[in-house]
Amino acid sequence: MDILQKKSATDIQSFIKEKIGTALEIPVDNMDIDQDIETFGLDSIMVVHITADLSTWAGQSLDPSLFYKHNTIRSSSGYIASIINQ
Repeated sequence: MDILQKKSATDIQSFIKEKIGTALEIPVDNMDIDQDIETFGLDSIMVVHITADLSTWAGQSLDPSLFYKHNTIRSSSGYIASIINQ
């Protein structure tokens, strides 16, 4: 098995923005990483799918509730980076 490559908070932000943009069909350039994720209009099913994709990409099981506890792209990315890069 390959050693997982570390992911920076910036890498994670880009990944999350891409997934939100795809799910909602909005340009990533229009996303404010300090905006509450709920205001983008994601429903709970979208959040679960984004979290599953993120977990696979990061190589770490992540709980979808992290987006409610860390409710901006910046905050959630920093949190995810801290746990996957231990």
